[in-house]
Amino acid sequence: MAKKGNEIKFPSEEKYELASQLKSALVSVPANIAEGCRRQHTKELAYLLSVALGSLSEVRYYFLLCKDIGYLSEEAYNELQQECIDIDKMLDSLILKIKNQLNESI
Repeated sequence: MAKKGNEIKFPSEEKYELASQLKSALVSVPANIAEGCRRQHTKELAYLLSVALGSLSEVRYYFLLCKDIGYLSEEAYNELQQECIDIDKMLDSLILKIKNQLNESI
């Protein structure tokens, strides 16, 4: 995602606005996954994976916005969205597996 993300052409006035928000959301996805993996309880992992999904949705919106206002090409946007969809599916699958394990242990 980082390679295509570098294709976003932010004007200088956006350097600390939209670009900063996008970077923050991008960093939040793996950071929440990493934090969840180090937690002591499975419920906390599931929660932080859900937070990562929320951040991923934010990233997808920012990519759409960048495309719509002309900062990102259609081709780069489509590739980035596909990567987001793939990550979304993996997180959804992992969350479902964890929730099923939690339900079985009750």
